[in-house]
Amino acid sequence: MKRIILSALIIIGLFLCNKPSYSSSQLDLSEQATISLMTCGSGESMYSMFGHSALWVHDPINRIDRVYNYGTFDFSDPNFYYLFIRGIANYKLSVTSSGSFMNEYFEENRTVEQQALNLTISEKQTLFDALEENYKPENRYYRYDFLFLNCSSVIRDKVFESLSSTYRLDQTSYDQSFRDLLQPYLTNSWIKLGINLLLGPRAERKASNQERMFLPDLMHEQFELAHLANKESLAPNSQMLYLSTNATAGNSSSGLSLAFFVLFVLIGVITKKKFNNHRWNNGLDFVIFMLSGLIGLLLSFMWFFSEHEVVHQNLNLVWAFPLHILMGIMIWIPVFRSGIRLYSKVFFVASVIFLLLALLGVQEVPTAVLLFAGITMIRLFRLAFFPSVIHQVNR
Repeated sequence: MKRIILSALIIIGLFLCNKPSYSSSQLDLSEQATISLMTCGSGESMYSMFGHSALWVHDPINRIDRVYNYGTFDFSDPNFYYLFIRGIANYKLSVTSSGSFMNEYFEENRTVEQQALNLTISEKQTLFDALEENYKPENRYYRYDFLFLNCSSVIRDKVFESLSSTYRLDQTSYDQSFRDLLQPYLTNSWIKLGINLLLGPRAERKASNQERMFLPDLMHEQFELAHLANKESLAPNSQMLYLSTNATAGNSSSGLSLAFFVLFVLIGVITKKKFNNHRWNNGLDFVIFMLSGLIGLLLSFMWFFSEHEVVHQNLNLVWAFPLHILMGIMIWIPVFRSGIRLYSKVFFVASVIFLLLALLGVQEVPTAVLLFAGITMIRLFRLAFFPSVIHQVNR
């Protein structure tokens, strides 16, 4: 028994001796140290569909093997989703070994690429010290912002702040807005529809080359194109550590748009025929206005209570107005007949203005959303200009 215990202690001791240290005490990197940008491909979960970035510090002389990950959050927190929507969720910096980091992406079958950064030893030390300082318990949390302060943009800032000389980013002019940059990653039609519905006109702003790096793939690209004072590339070489075997998903939402188009035509035909069954007509209005009103409540909440500025001033509120919920109820009550007519006229005109603004490119609106807005307009037109069909009597 003593031999077994002694052997176990020796094995544990050897394991602990070979395990990377995560002490935040001052460590000096050797000339052999490398710092690499790790870029990970899209995952199946919604939070991972845009990919991920991390920094790997490897020093074989000092046996340092640390991957710094700014994309850590706690899904078990019952308030996480609410805080995320509000734009007040805190993400944190976590540290793990390269083996643990890679195993996670092997299991998820996600591509991982490594770019060794072309830094001097003093710049590596500056960056490493900044990461270690950031990993202290009192410093590791930060207020997450999807477009402007995420797991990639924090790394971008840390790397550029560590450079002792000037640098030059890619000078190519990209005519892409923040909304445009997101589209290739939105492979699920419903998620694509939802995100594009929530994004307001601020998402139409053209992203600068530095701002483009909020997406891991684009930071990988921009690091390779960035040049230092000596005209060398910031990240001249890229190494594929793992290539996903998943087939590239499509990005077509034509099926969803077609379904909304069929629904649009169907509602148009029903409205034109003016069925005598007033309950059927009122029931149809109830469903349409309740849905658009609920969408309006969500958009209003995001505008007034979310810290994510990119969802503010959303023009979709013009056609999806929260008071449509009351409209859906009032159509059943004859005493509100004149009020419904006036309300319908006002919002029909407002919806026409919304369509004009969308056509002018003030805010990009998905085809499916335009079709649903059109359905709402059809029913508003009926209630505004054909009031005789409201509350008609069955025969």
